[in-house]
Amino acid sequence: MREEHRIASMRHAEAAITYGQDDATALTFAGFAIGMEGRDRARALSLFQQALSVSPSSAHTYICGSVVLAFGGQAERAIEWAERSLRLSPFDPWRASALMALAIGHFQRGRSEEAVAAGRKAVQASPGFSTIAIDNGIPSEGVLDLWDKIKLFFGARPLPPPDARKLAASSENELSASIQALPIGERGWITLRDAWHLFSSMDEEEAFGEMDDAGKRRIGEFAAYSIHRSELNFMPTEGRVYFTRK
Repeated sequence: MREEHRIASMRHAEAAITYGQDDATALTFAGFAIGMEGRDRARALSLFQQALSVSPSSAHTYICGSVVLAFGGQAERAIEWAERSLRLSPFDPWRASALMALAIGHFQRGRSEEAVAAGRKAVQASPGFSTIAIDNGIPSEGVLDLWDKIKLFFGARPLPPPDARKLAASSENELSASIQALPIGERGWITLRDAWHLFSSMDEEEAFGEMDDAGKRRIGEFAAYSIHRSELNFMPTEGRVYFTRK
């Protein structure tokens, strides 16, 4: 980040703290800026905790906090916060950042397989995402953007060819017919947004997370109906929900 932009981000962060004492989002963004650009990670964590006291189920706070913790070398806590955010909001648009924090945390603890798995999921979740340019010790010519580095470091591979069909899901009746048409043993999928529209009454980012017991129950019961007899599998990194006929 250019110096004038870094200075401006610190100024805005301080303003957010001053005027957003009861605003979890303002405190979260302020903490992220102070932790990543100001390098004051102790203060950043204090702000994240303040944000969580305002909104204990703020997945966004846990996501931003996990990134700051990971880059601060607090691997186990970064993993804990990242996993917590994904439980709260498994389909969050920012979930790639939590997965990136998971990858870094596992790498710092010497858990190579877990690091590679999380890193690849991060790339799959947001293959075109560009964010803060950093140098994280990965060999490169100049400074690559964050996701180029993740792809380089974790050896991202193209997604495998699809092995399931897209199910029509404009309504529950249409989805029911699509599932019944699946041969035994085969699977089909709908988008997470389709699932949200059909089965959850929560905001999209919170759908099927820790706070959405009703949504998870509805879609689970739907999959288990005798006419469907299907196994349900959420795949947030692919943006899909799979139904496998049994």
